[in-house]
Amino acid sequence: MNVVKQQSNLQHIWTILCSSSSIDQSTNNISLYNIIEQIAVKKPPMDNPGPTPSAVNIQVELITLWKKMLEGTSVEGEQKVDFIDPEDTVLHSHTSKIFIPEKLRRLRSRNKISGLKFTIDGEYAFRVSVREGVEQEFRVVFELPLQVLIDSQKPGT
Repeated sequence: MNVVKQQSNLQHIWTILCSSSSIDQSTNNISLYNIIEQIAVKKPPMDNPGPTPSAVNIQVELITLWKKMLEGTSVEGEQKVDFIDPEDTVLHSHTSKIFIPEKLRRLRSRNKISGLKFTIDGEYAFRVSVREGVEQEFRVVFELPLQVLIDSQKPGT
């Protein structure tokens, strides 16, 4: 049986989480500052401990580089980023347009995030998905892990 794999004109190159970034105006190169692999947060004391999401005021940027595979064409689609907790619950989802004109080969997307929700200690993930043209479904292209350590202290301890 021959399996025909759908050819994609959009390739995910990398995704990185950092505290901030800067784009050089003359070269269009990006500098990433304080790449984040793990964070420690304080969860406020709660009467009902458990997987109730707590919002934490944290400023981060999720940077993704896309590459167009076929020269001489433009490509458009959508990217979706889901923030997933260790129990595979989607805590936040964001969708944005992707367009790479005919004359360019790459596109860098920079998502500035103000605040994240956390439920429990463990490995969270930013799940990056894409769909091109007339595709109905998003396809997952990458998961970026983020280790989260939650320090929840009860009053008086």
